[in-house]
Amino acid sequence: MCSKKRCSYAEKPEVLQILNELLENGASAKKIEDASGIPHSQAHRHKKHCLIRFRSQEIRKRNEGFNPNQRLVTQWPDGRLILQADPAGLHTGEEITLADLEESDLILEVRFEDPPAIFKNPRIHSPERARDLAERENAERDTAKHFLN
Repeated sequence: MCSKKRCSYAEKPEVLQILNELLENGASAKKIEDASGIPHSQAHRHKKHCLIRFRSQEIRKRNEGFNPNQRLVTQWPDGRLILQADPAGLHTGEEITLADLEESDLILEVRFEDPPAIFKNPRIHSPERARDLAERENAERDTAKHFLN
């Protein structure tokens, strides 16, 4: 039986995973009992006491490798490197060189399909047009930022 300190399903990972998914997808404790045989009172207690704790642990594990001092750099198909964010969280949009990369930088590589998929936006007919529109929007945003500062 689940309690605030101990989960009775922790020793049964396959049951635990299915129970957590059912609860997260909105299944009622009664439906879980009807389908699996797990008493609805236990399913309810698990949801109340354990589910948040298990999901929080998963988030902590996922974030263990996160480095708040990493810079985010976008590498475009033409080889350009654009600094998107620095450790202070500022979006710079500056183009940098390979020599400017730091060991801790996180690089997002952009690749386009070949051949490109059909765009649903009627203003865009090709990846080049999409990039041109995006660059124009970035320039307009930069101009607006300049006037606001």
